[in-house]
Amino acid sequence: MALNCWCLLNKLKKSPKNVRKMPHTEADIEALAASIAAHGLLQNLVVGPEIDGSKPTGCYPVNIGEGRKQAVLLRAKRKD
Repeated sequence: MALNCWCLLNKLKKSPKNVRKMPHTEADIEALAASIAAHGLLQNLVVGPEIDGSKPTGCYPVNIGEGRKQAVLLRAKRKD
């Protein structure tokens, strides 16, 4: 199951449509990862399919929730 989740997480990309222009700090991502470990993911990521021309690429840009995505990827990398 973990391998399937990792494969899905790797399909998430940073979206140019994301309104946040200041990147999250490492400390922010660490704190968010700890919060997710303690309480779960309280807000979903907002994603959409990436389209190249008229064909989907198989990737999903994260329009809302880039920090949460980074925190979840950090937890997956640590095998939490």
